Amino acid sequence: RKSVADAAPGCGEMLAKTRNDVELCRQAALSERDSTALDQVRDAVDARADMLEAARGAIAVVDEYQLVASKLDEAWDSVLSADAIARMATKAANEADTENEVSRARDATAKARGQMKHALKQVNSLTKTHASLDLSRLHDYLKIRVEALDHAVATSDALLAGDIDKASLENEAYNTADERAAKLAKKLSSAPRDAVQAVFSAELEPFESSYEAARDKVIEADSLIRAYRG
Repeated sequence: RKSVADAAPGCGEMLAKTRNDVELCRQAALSERDSTALDQVRDAVDARADMLEAARGAIAVVDEYQLVASKLDEAWDSVLSADAIARMATKAANEADTENEVSRARDATAKARGQMKHALKQVNSLTKTHASLDLSRLHDYLKIRVEALDHAVATSDALLAGDIDKASLENEAYNTADERAAKLAKKLSSAPRDAVQAVFSAELEPFESSYEAARDKVIEADSLIRAYRG
């Protein structure tokens, strides 16, 4: 793909020069048969230029897809890592007997929350730059996970401050948010990049169709040129 992209400018210039040469030859054509053949040469050159333009457009779409998919994969990796940390932190918090254990569980929860926030920021950024992407389910899930982890951190902070009543309220809020997140998680794709692939496949289709149509014209024109040459 890179070699095609690198060669495209030079190929375009060569085709433009060839087309100009064809026009000069048409002016000096000795017969109608020669003129018709040169018309076919011109059509073949134009069709090849269309193929080149379509290929360049397709390459741009594929490159953009790979960039977006990579960013989404990165965000999803952050989610999976944060989820693992959050689960271990929750287990540690439930089993904590000392202030130090509560504090360590709190710090682990805060770390998980930071990674979830980072993933949410990445998803928001992708949505802003690519309005056609529907990442709403992932966005809603991450938003409620951050909310749940906010309450989890607040629970630990309240316990460390000796405020049992507030800790109880924050823990209830955490459980409620965590249940909502679990329901949203069931609606998520195990491969978020699938949503990206569907969008970019639709964007790629016009370029593929243009390329195929131009290729058919090249085949037809080349056939007529070969017939002229005998």
